[in-house]
Order: sequence, then C-alpha cells, then structure tokens
Amino acid sequence: MLFRKYAGEWAAVLAQTAQVKDSYKQELIRYVIELLLSGALSLALIVIFSMVCGVLKTALLITLASAVLKSFTGGLHMSTPLRCAVAGAFVTVVLSYIAICFPLTQYAVYSRVLFLATVNVIVWKNAPCEAKGKPLTGGQKEKLAFFSRVLVFAVSITCLFCTSTPGINELFYALLFQGINLLEVTGVGIDKIDRLMGFLEKKPVF
Repeated sequence: MLFRKYAGEWAAVLAQTAQVKDSYKQELIRYVIELLLSGALSLALIVIFSMVCGVLKTALLITLASAVLKSFTGGLHMSTPLRCAVAGAFVTVVLSYIAICFPLTQYAVYSRVLFLATVNVIVWKNAPCEAKGKPLTGGQKEKLAFFSRVLVFAVSITCLFCTSTPGINELFYALLFQGINLLEVTGVGIDKIDRLMGFLEKKPVF
C-alpha cells in the first residue's frame, strides 16, 4: 500500500495545484501516478535482476513485447501495482532464462504450430481480460477482441516463418506467456500468490 499512499498524496497536491475538484478525476490522477511508480519499480527490478543473472537483453525484449501484447489482450493482475511489479520482474527473469535455454529454433515445426495455435485459441476465447475494478464497455471489448486476435495471429505467423530474425525468440516467449496469462487456472495461482504476498506484507488479502 506504500505506492498508493504516495500516489494519493501527490495526486492531492496536483489536483489542488490544477484546481481539479472532480473526485473521479482526482482518483484517476492517483491511479496513473500509482501505475507509473509501480512500472518504474518493475523496470528497475527487471534491469537489476537480469543484469545480475546475465539476461538483460532477453529480459528487456520480452518486457517490451509483453507490454505491447498486453495492451490489447489484457491480462491477469494482482490486487496492487506494487505486487504486480515485484512478481512481474521475477517472472520475466525466469522466462528469460527459459528462452535462452530453450530457443525457438530448438522446437520442431509441429511443436511451434501447436504452441502458437493454442495461444491463438486462448486469445480468441479469453481476450480481452479485464483488470479488476476497471471493467470495459461492450464497444471497448469488441474492439480489443478484434485487434488482439489480429495482432496475435500476425505475431504467430512471424514467429513461425521468421525464426532467424533477431528478437523473434523473445517475441515467441512473450506470446506464450501472454497466452498463459489469460487462462483461468493461472488466475487461481495468481490469487494464491497475491494472498501470500499480502501475508508477507502483514496485510492479508481476503
């Protein structure tokens, strides 16, 4: 809740300075500041951990690709941006190791087709995935569903036929990760991790 506290204080100052009295706009300012703080922390953790582990380039490419994909498909979130930042940095570094140890070119063509087809089916059925407390309108859902399907299909074709292109390996793993991030069973696991992190913060999530 530390980010929320600071974001609330800074948002109040900005709202007062800009003479914003609308409560919704004040809350929106707070939310944006909180996201910026958590995003900065997540990027910092990714850079530090990946440099220590020697996977900086791979981690940054996966982070960039995942961010673009997630902006259309949505994805699962934890209850606070801070927890998302910490967990996201850890998962990115682990995924970078996997991407280096098991590159795309190591898989047989039929395996690539199977992986990519599965991701497309998941995206077709589950995208866009809404963040808790930030529901989408019907029109927004239709637009994001269309663009997410087109984007993921285009990325899948690229990964299938351009395996020697620089950055494709990271793009492939970012795509797989995003598909996993849309599964209901993944949501159950994330909820359990979220509760554990809440317990460690001595503020359990119930």
